Amino acid sequence: PPTGAVEAPGAEAIVEDGSIDDPKAQYEMAHRYSQGDGLERDNLMAGLLFLKAAQGGSLQAHIELSDRFESGLGLPQSFSLSFSHLETAAKQGDAEAQFRLGNRYDTGRTVSRSDERAAAWFQRAAEQGHVESQFLIGNHFETGIGVPLSQVQAYQWFRKAADHGHVESAYRVGLCLIRGLGASRDPRTAADYFGQAGRKDHSCAQAELAEILFSGDGSSPDFAGAVEWARKAAEKGVIQAEFRLGYCLEQGFGVIARLEEAAQWYGKAAEGSHPWAMFRLGLMHEQGRGVEGSLPKAAEFYRAAAELEWTEAQTKLGLCYESGQGVPQQFGEAAKWFRRAAERSDLQARERLGYYYHHGIAVDRDFQAAIAWYSKVVDSGELSSQANVAECYEATGALQEAYLWYNIAAAFGSVAFVGRRDALVANLDPLQVVACQEKAVEIFGRLWTKVLIRRREKLTAFSPVPA
Repeated sequence: PPTGAVEAPGAEAIVEDGSIDDPKAQYEMAHRYSQGDGLERDNLMAGLLFLKAAQGGSLQAHIELSDRFESGLGLPQSFSLSFSHLETAAKQGDAEAQFRLGNRYDTGRTVSRSDERAAAWFQRAAEQGHVESQFLIGNHFETGIGVPLSQVQAYQWFRKAADHGHVESAYRVGLCLIRGLGASRDPRTAADYFGQAGRKDHSCAQAELAEILFSGDGSSPDFAGAVEWARKAAEKGVIQAEFRLGYCLEQGFGVIARLEEAAQWYGKAAEGSHPWAMFRLGLMHEQGRGVEGSLPKAAEFYRAAAELEWTEAQTKLGLCYESGQGVPQQFGEAAKWFRRAAERSDLQARERLGYYYHHGIAVDRDFQAAIAWYSKVVDSGELSSQANVAECYEATGALQEAYLWYNIAAAFGSVAFVGRRDALVANLDPLQVVACQEKAVEIFGRLWTKVLIRRREKLTAFSPVPA
């Protein structure tokens, strides 16, 4: 290109002047006219020079011409010529052109939309190391749009892009590794990729990293680190991070417990329909911790979480209706919520629903239904259900089963049932008694560790939370 204080020649001279016949020089001069770099900006001159450079084989000029024919800047607007120049560069192997052509097909901009063609061009560009295309073809394989569904291929392309600094890809690699999608589950490496994206201010990656650090997935828990990353994400409005920060502040994990601030973060997460945050707020209102003590507000939060199928909240709401705490006492409503929680495997709800059938509370008395629900609980080590199931068996005349479960309940310390156990011996023949006793010993050996765990859980459930 001319240097120094040289007056720019006219368009006709530029096109025909043999002194500017190198396509690279033509492209660079066109670019200077386009940007006003040392020359007065002139889109017509730029367009003509880009045409000349493209005729000489400059792939970059074809890409510029594609933009100019699409926008009508310095050249007539022509979508067909815009596409033609882009396709020419793409077919000759220019990765940027392949990426842009893929985008055209992906969005349907100036061409008929085609997922298959978009994916094909993204893949060609990705194979040349075009980072954004690597991410996009990863997306296609992840969703199975335009290509066969393949989590393995998605993971591999995301990782290539992530290893070249692509932030969203680093987040996706983390998700693949934490969920075991397309690669073996590897929480420690997932944390590295979430950290890579999190340091670039990717809020969802920050929230995911906080979860890994809190749980100690793949290593020891790092509560202080969890708080740090959760706060970064929470301040950007990531709902899960708002909850996690609130939980750490409530429980004193990695930070001095601050109940009022915990309630504030729970409130933000609850506004985003986070059911666990709603449940925790219900508990705080029920106990008057960090917020005003209010049973009606507690029940309100339990209901909100219960309607989002949070099982613990369904059981809690059932207990509220059973006892009339914060809501009118209604055993029918209690039974409804216990059933919903019981069907989702909540042990307390199953025990309460069994009790309702056992005693005919809000439902027709049905010992078989009671036995069915109690039986789903006994293997957990819940002592009350052992005695309750024995009573139901006795009521239905299944005396061997009744003796078996009275024996087990008595062995675990339910002294009140010793007499009822012994009274049944007279109604059984000696072989039946021996068979039941042998089975009781086997069940006791299977359950005693669970019983001790349940006992410890109940003790710790009422231990004070750090202030």
